[in-house]
Amino acid sequence: MNELEQLKAEVMTIPQLAREVAVKITDNDGYTAGGEFLLEIKRRRKQVDLACDPLIDSTNKAHKDAVAQKRMFETPLAQAEGIIKPALRDYDTKQEQIRRQAEQEAQEAAHKAEVERKLAEAVSLEQQGDKQAADQVMAEPVYVPPVIIPKTVPKVNGISYTERWNWSLVDINKVPREFLKLDEVKVGQVARAMKSAANIPGIRVYSEKSVRGRG
Repeated sequence: MNELEQLKAEVMTIPQLAREVAVKITDNDGYTAGGEFLLEIKRRRKQVDLACDPLIDSTNKAHKDAVAQKRMFETPLAQAEGIIKPALRDYDTKQEQIRRQAEQEAQEAAHKAEVERKLAEAVSLEQQGDKQAADQVMAEPVYVPPVIIPKTVPKVNGISYTERWNWSLVDINKVPREFLKLDEVKVGQVARAMKSAANIPGIRVYSEKSVRGRG
């Protein structure tokens, strides 16, 4: 059994030993034994560091070198994407705006033409003495089939767009309470600085102990 295997066999028994020691921490002797066991754990941690850190360091260096090499190749490609993507997006957006504007104008023109057609029909009926039919024509709602203008931007296989909605703040005073977030960083800073003297309405400041052992 080599050194690493021996160390592994030893440390794997530590949790069970810790449970056995922990249940006996009911008096001063048990407390002292628990403290000594904690120091033994710290000593074992140093053994693990000495045994494993050299391999971790060499592996980390190899990983960093490989990542740096990949980044060197990826950087110009990312720059190229950053040039092409906005140009494609802006062209597509502009053409879509033009298409929708043309669609709206065509829809309005079709609606106007239908209104004028109905009016002409009603006038003709009234001139013929059929006022009831003329009133009926004018009472009917104006219906114009939706005008659809096809997109002119060509479809490039493999290229697609995703739509992501965003927001900007207009008036913080009008934002409902459920959308406001507590500044946890600021609360933590006050709690650590003021300790028991901290007085933040709606916040309870308290301390928690943690055990430290020096190996």
